[in-house]
Amino acid sequence: MSPRAPGDRDWVPAPPEIEHAPEIALLAVLQRTLDVAVYALLASHPCLTDPELSFHLQHPDVRAADNVLAHAHRLRDALDHYRAAIAALYASTAEGHPPAPDPGDRDGADDIPF
Repeated sequence: MSPRAPGDRDWVPAPPEIEHAPEIALLAVLQRTLDVAVYALLASHPCLTDPELSFHLQHPDVRAADNVLAHAHRLRDALDHYRAAIAALYASTAEGHPPAPDPGDRDGADDIPF
């Protein structure tokens, strides 16, 4: 089973997806949290959705919220690209599973980095 299309906002990883790419579980949580943060900022600053109210950008809190929204958009795109890369990896391997790691490759891959 491969991950669903990156643009699917209702995507929740299935157990086989998590088994082969465990990081996508946390990335799905991050995406949901990001969506809620965007909704909260837009609710707090509705002027950000109305170009006629752009004069509000002179307020530091509105400018900061606009900046967070811009970063949220880039992060959402990055998450979509990552999911697309994982889907492409699955599609390019036999039986829809990512390639097995090389058992001879011991570059400290089993060490926890923190």
